[in-house]
Amino acid sequence: MKETKWILDEAIVGKVVLKEPKLFDVAVQVFSIRVGDGRKSRFIRYYLSDFSRVLTEQLDICIKIAGENVKVLLEVLKDGMSEESGEGLGKNTTYLLEHIDLVRCRKLEPDLYKDVFNNILQMKNSLVSKTTELKKQIS
Repeated sequence: MKETKWILDEAIVGKVVLKEPKLFDVAVQVFSIRVGDGRKSRFIRYYLSDFSRVLTEQLDICIKIAGENVKVLLEVLKDGMSEESGEGLGKNTTYLLEHIDLVRCRKLEPDLYKDVFNNILQMKNSLVSKTTELKKQIS
């Protein structure tokens, strides 16, 4: 995994520092060819393992690599949300929710999709409860 990670790290440098989005696209294509379909999901989990700290460019790369495989993105999203419990939706959770095809997710992975949105509702309810408790303490 680490031996191919550098390709994507360089793509981020190309996109952010050099302002060369074409380099980003080429690097993702080269990576996809080099890794092959069978190992993409495993790599995405590895690459996003520290979900709350990854860059949005890393999320963009993984969205492109995943392609039609929305399952791995939903799994990463669900796991990342469990790390954020009690804090609301983190920036990376929000970013993924805004940038993946949720209609495709619901169609191809309905159970996992439902789990993710149940987690969102639970987080919302938890935050509302905490806010209510704080208001009572202040009064």
